[in-house]
Amino acid sequence: MHTRTWLLPLLLTLASCNTATYFRPTEKVSAESEDGFPAAEYELADGPTRWGELRLWSGGAEVREMEGEERTVLIVGFEVENTSDAAIHLEVERPTLDGVFVTGTEGEAESAAPPSRASVEADTVQVFQFVFPLLSGVRPKDIGGFRLPWSVRDEAGASYRQFTNFVRLWVPSASPYYGYYGYGYYGFRYRAYCW
Repeated sequence: MHTRTWLLPLLLTLASCNTATYFRPTEKVSAESEDGFPAAEYELADGPTRWGELRLWSGGAEVREMEGEERTVLIVGFEVENTSDAAIHLEVERPTLDGVFVTGTEGEAESAAPPSRASVEADTVQVFQFVFPLLSGVRPKDIGGFRLPWSVRDEAGASYRQFTNFVRLWVPSASPYYGYYGYGYYGFRYRAYCW
């Protein structure tokens, strides 16, 4: 009987760790998304030309049903504030995954998704979410981090290019049986982490 009381929470925590993994930027983390993800913040400028600011975060990696099969997707979000008097264009290239463990080997694997593009009109703030399907066989727990190349350019061709690195984030398990904090069986306080 006592074995079951601690085994069920452990199994549920492991299940939640297998279906989602979260990340944080490794630099310029001075903001957060509306959902509370840590965000890197950049000033968008090319020499004397200044377009505004950009905030970038990851919504994590999770398993989704796609075309009849389960695939891991990587979610990234951008908030772009265009303070210039003309439209600017955001291009997000395929992320490169770090420390991916597939079939017992460690290495890098690229996302299977093509680059994504979006435009931001003058004097506006827009939020974008990009979802990158990853190569078959990659699970959320396999990903140690990733690099995301992105750039912003204006109509005249001036551009700002950046590579943002992300590392795995320690977060409490988001299993619906626990919530982020709570009391386990027999009143023991717990906090479950995915790593």
